[in-house]
Amino acid sequence: MIRGICDIITENIKYFPRVARHSFMSIKKMNTGSDLGYLWLFVKPIMYLLMFYAAIAIGFRNEKTIDGFDGPYLVWLASGLFAWFYMQNYVAGGAKCFAKNKLLLKRYNIPVSVIPTLNLMPGLYIHFAMIVLLFVIAMLLGVKPCIHWIQIPIYTACMVYFCYIWSLLIGLLTSIHGDFFNFLKSVRPAYFWLSGIFFNSRPRPNQHLFYYNPISFPVEGYRNCIGYHTWFWEEPGRCKCFMISMLIITVLAVLLYRRVRRTLPEFI
Repeated sequence: MIRGICDIITENIKYFPRVARHSFMSIKKMNTGSDLGYLWLFVKPIMYLLMFYAAIAIGFRNEKTIDGFDGPYLVWLASGLFAWFYMQNYVAGGAKCFAKNKLLLKRYNIPVSVIPTLNLMPGLYIHFAMIVLLFVIAMLLGVKPCIHWIQIPIYTACMVYFCYIWSLLIGLLTSIHGDFFNFLKSVRPAYFWLSGIFFNSRPRPNQHLFYYNPISFPVEGYRNCIGYHTWFWEEPGRCKCFMISMLIITVLAVLLYRRVRRTLPEFI
């Protein structure tokens, strides 16, 4: 177990320069032939944000604030939705990370543990820009910057780790059993609606059950930073549930990785 974790860390450090170069090339390729260039990367998230705001806040709710949140509902929604925009690509999409990069595995002998990182990096650069956009939206709508904003990198790191270890686990499982991908696509909507992105889970009974959903940790974490003004250690129950979830996923991913990493190209 420990040896598997050490191998994963060592391989990712060794290949990180190549991964970084590849991710920059991927982003450039995404915007080739477009007059607006990188602006298109922001169009979809902003359109989704405005669409959900119009449907939920205006159409269904009639309320403009969330209890305890220092800011309008649009900022509260953007804080969780921008975190989801990054994670949504890997909740189910991470299952195909090895199939999409099988050439790198077979011809260039890129280690199995590096492929999920290769898959995550392009979206991470875009997410950094979305965080800046979130700060701008919050300040334009009257939210004042505060010391709690410095926690954003902590929650981002937790989110990236979840996406990595989850992609490693489901990518290996899908490579072995193709039907697993169909199962993931079926449960993906449940992950979305049970992550507290559109509703405030704090005053609800049995709210601790939501904490075991790893997606809810960065979603609520971003909101803690922007509007709830809460330090992460002030919610030990949420942190404990996230750590338990990550421990279970990590153990399963590392054990499966050690078992199939040398024979994985044969399954793809």
